[in-house]
Amino acid sequence: MITVFPISDRSPERLAEAVWIDLKSPGEDEIAMVERATGLKIPTREEVSAIEASSRLQRVDRALYLSAPLLTAGEATHLSPAGFVLTPERLITLRFDKLAPSTWRRTTSGETRR
Repeated sequence: MITVFPISDRSPERLAEAVWIDLKSPGEDEIAMVERATGLKIPTREEVSAIEASSRLQRVDRALYLSAPLLTAGEATHLSPAGFVLTPERLITLRFDKLAPSTWRRTTSGETRR
């Protein structure tokens, strides 16, 4: 699933303009669409699951690639791989499970709800 911020449709034109693209368990077609729109390589689950410290943070041209295990939300919490790609123009987040912080939403009144 692709979520784009600022909120808009997920067309390739909008993806190229997005400042934040959140990918949750993306399919090959979604990864290809984001790669075409941004010119960035989106890491695979295997790549963001790497445990070596040297593979957790990398710089490729103007992009920083970070991978980290994060806590999931749900009945049985566990660590799940997550990836981040940061450029001067945008942030791309890559996750495969529902993460604990994503259960919080800010309302229009500014109060935080679960």
